[in-house]
Amino acid sequence: MSILDELEEDVSAVRTDNKNYITLQQAIAVAEAAATSTVNETFTRLGMPIDGSGDVKGMQEDMSYLRKTRTGSEEMKKHIKKVAIGVFVLGLCTVVWQNFAEVLFTGK
Repeated sequence: MSILDELEEDVSAVRTDNKNYITLQQAIAVAEAAATSTVNETFTRLGMPIDGSGDVKGMQEDMSYLRKTRTGSEEMKKHIKKVAIGVFVLGLCTVVWQNFAEVLFTGK
């Protein structure tokens, strides 16, 4: 038994009076239309019309490029942090070595 059949049984069990109700198929059609309209409006507001007039393949490629750019930027941040820490540690080691060498070789 499918979910639609179960819902149809539930809906028919609730129908005890003679009022007009929409059928399950009508309710599904209304929900699908509302979802489609909402998705189209959302993407249109984002500048990506998906009503058939736009280039969907191009938009997918743009989104892919944006994702690659974002992940690349995140990787660069990680590398820059590693380099900065390395330079700081190297500088600190240099200062320590110079002070140690000065004390060791000059006796000050």
